[in-house]
Amino acid sequence: MNSSVPFQIAEIVSLIPVYKLAACSSVNARQLSESSKIALDKGKLEDVVKYGTKALAKLITVCGPCHWMTAGAYSLLVVVLYHTEDFNQDSIGVDCLFLRCLSCFF
Repeated sequence: MNSSVPFQIAEIVSLIPVYKLAACSSVNARQLSESSKIALDKGKLEDVVKYGTKALAKLITVCGPCHWMTAGAYSLLVVVLYHTEDFNQDSIGVDCLFLRCLSCFF
């Protein structure tokens, strides 16, 4: 296996594309995310951060860093950082969101 060509063309019988779809869900993370959105609507930014970070941690554990629900949790936290006018942390959050999500697809 240390060679540059581990297989010869004659050894490959066929190639079959595989599409893997794994449906992941976390009821706790979804509830925390919804609680975070409700707190954001009420203007309770401290609660948004508390619920949002817990939801993000659960989503990364259950779904992985490249799932659309995880990207939504990142996005919600970036909105909170924007509303608290912490632009330095906001730019870090946006960079982290894009790097996490884009690294999965490219």
